[in-house]
Amino acid sequence: MSKKHISEVMQPPHSISFSANAEEAVREMSSIETDALLIRQNEEYSGIFTKTDLIKLLEKKYQPCRGHCFHYYVKSYSHSRYGYNRERSTAKNVG
Repeated sequence: MSKKHISEVMQPPHSISFSANAEEAVREMSSIETDALLIRQNEEYSGIFTKTDLIKLLEKKYQPCRGHCFHYYVKSYSHSRYGYNRERSTAKNVG
């Protein structure tokens, strides 16, 4: 493994509004060639959307659930004096 410092390989943070849909997030990720977007809500970061989350959405589309439902995933983070801490991943049914 390389002994490079993380600052030499990291990307600048990119974000998208909490109100954006998955298609907008994918378009943004593609245009800036990144694997993840921070979710901005009320001027704070409230989560992250990744390519893995997109794959989960596509899996649900091709394996329909009973009735009408749509699943989306948001990894929730809380801010502490030590930085952002991952709390949980949630899946919510809508409709």
